[in-house]
Amino acid sequence: MANTRIVKIVFEDGSDYEFKELPKEHFEQKYPGNKHWINFKFNRQYPDFEERIISDLRLDVEEYAIEQYSLIPKRDQKKVDDFDDDEIEAEFINRGLTIEDHHIQNENITNDSFVTRFINVINRGNDAEIENALTMLEKNYRIK
Repeated sequence: MANTRIVKIVFEDGSDYEFKELPKEHFEQKYPGNKHWINFKFNRQYPDFEERIISDLRLDVEEYAIEQYSLIPKRDQKKVDDFDDDEIEAEFINRGLTIEDHHIQNENITNDSFVTRFINVINRGNDAEIENALTMLEKNYRIK
């Protein structure tokens, strides 16, 4: 099995993508006078074909996954500033992060306005400052 190679891909519609080995003369015409490069290209025909096929299939798989699973490409992901207060609050509820869903030991901050205050901080705050503040709190309370 070590010498197994992809030589033909047959698609669902019956079309195919086939490897046809090129004779050494093809490379001699393409790269006249460069024997080392001719030998290299001649001997690399199969791997180049396989890499090209795999590369093409990866692109199709990515597009299929985005379509099939309603994925969002990383470049199109929303930032915190792109969300409305209602969307953030709905996400809190969806993830079970509402105050009622958790036993909180320090109940002096568990009033109804906490989530609203937190959302306002996220909407108006500087991302770096919020990240620094959360990191500091996590470090102080040994959360991370």
